[in-house]
Amino acid sequence: GSPIQQIEGEQWSPTHEVVLRSQPALDIAAIACGPGDSIGAAFEHLEAFVAAQDARAAGPPLSVSDEASNEGGALVAVPVRGLLAAGGRVQALSLPVVEQMACVVYHGSYAGLQAAGQALLTWIAANDYEIDGPSREVYLRFGAAEEGYRLPEAYLAQQASDFVTELQIPVKRMEGESYGALFGHRQTRSGAAGRTEAAAG
Repeated sequence: GSPIQQIEGEQWSPTHEVVLRSQPALDIAAIACGPGDSIGAAFEHLEAFVAAQDARAAGPPLSVSDEASNEGGALVAVPVRGLLAAGGRVQALSLPVVEQMACVVYHGSYAGLQAAGQALLTWIAANDYEIDGPSREVYLRFGAAEEGYRLPEAYLAQQASDFVTELQIPVKRMEGESYGALFGHRQTRSGAAGRTEAAAG
């Protein structure tokens, strides 16, 4: 592509649509990673561990921010089916149902994820939502060594510019005065509730 197209591809723009949807519960195999740990190495270990038990469920790998850790830790996870025999660093966990997940899909290298996340947070505040649980990164296309396991071709990218990542943040409606009301929009509590019901229905 032209240099201009390359620049546009690497910068997050507000044209990326934020989608609000529910997420079903998900059984996962997970490894807790601290700030100094290699997330890539953890994913390689997880995929091979789960493949050895033939327990891999369909669905992309993901990471979940670890709220208990203030140091930026995360759970790296892959979906599983049936009973998984956990072992070593690998835990068998279940992520709960999320009624309202604010999601945005980002195309490009992981260097741009922070800006995409900031834009998602801005959308959440501007639309009278608040964060209601740990955020997730879902890796729709990524690089993988595939040593000891195989993944669907659709998940694999040869270069970072082809990576596709979905950022997800659980949200709920803000209580009390709405963000919009602070800016002089005449919005009643009942009006906000009516909007929510209309959106849900």
